[in-house]
Amino acid sequence: TSNRPPNDLYKDGLNRHLAIPQFLALLEQREVIFLELSASQDFRATHAENIENTAGVWRDFFCKAHVGGAAAEAQLQSAFTAATGVASGKPATVPVAWGRSLQVQEVSSGVGRFSFDQLCVAPLNADDYLHLSKAFHTLIVADVPHFTIEQHNEARRFTNLVDCLYERHARLILSADAPPDQLLESVADLGEVTLAHADKKANPKISVQSPTDWVRNNPFSPEPSTVAEVTRSANSLGASALKAGDDDTATGAGVAGVMAGALGSLQESGFAAKRATSRLLHMQTQDYLQAHQRNRVKCEQPE
Repeated sequence: TSNRPPNDLYKDGLNRHLAIPQFLALLEQREVIFLELSASQDFRATHAENIENTAGVWRDFFCKAHVGGAAAEAQLQSAFTAATGVASGKPATVPVAWGRSLQVQEVSSGVGRFSFDQLCVAPLNADDYLHLSKAFHTLIVADVPHFTIEQHNEARRFTNLVDCLYERHARLILSADAPPDQLLESVADLGEVTLAHADKKANPKISVQSPTDWVRNNPFSPEPSTVAEVTRSANSLGASALKAGDDDTATGAGVAGVMAGALGSLQESGFAAKRATSRLLHMQTQDYLQAHQRNRVKCEQPE
């Protein structure tokens, strides 16, 4: 199974021609039959309608724009107490991937409290989130922002976190600056970006102004640009323009190679954002809560 049809696999990816056409030819040679399972509506989101709780329309999602920051924090604390049976937990250190560890604000009975910065601004990855999903059946996360395009790195970590928890039927309780259906809307737009841009020579004289994000300040691009500017530029060329990285001459050198890889990653972030939004909405339903309770396992308590 796949989230994408065969012809869209690694779409617009850097050096795609080196592997995907051969794979598609093999599928055709073996006469593999493709069945597309599509629907006119998102049933995960549909099931989330008409959910109510004391803080808004979602059971485990507290929107600060609706209830206020102080009320949202109080709801998180109340959720921790309800899930653990204690008013407060104890700080703890939990192991994550590659022999590293993470400090947790409060831990009790398989429930952990975190801040958004701790999980998604810090350089964590899907392996780390899998470790957390094994250590905790419920994660409480405070202060998730209303993501902008410039926060695509943080948004990708957040979507990875949602994916890992969703696939293990873990419970995610959070406070955020926007409703779940709007939280990732700017990043989701990246999924529609056409990965085509002008074939310009690299300018090696331009320095990297911020080492934390080479996409935003790419030394190989004609001039430093924000992600929003690059997105608008790529869209302005239209779908008929040459897609860098998808032709037989693309080698990964200069603007064509570097920017194709960067924008390819951004496009995948947009796809992941749409899926995460759907999953966030489904996580608010009674069906998901029952699945969480059925699949809930006794978690090892961190020391």
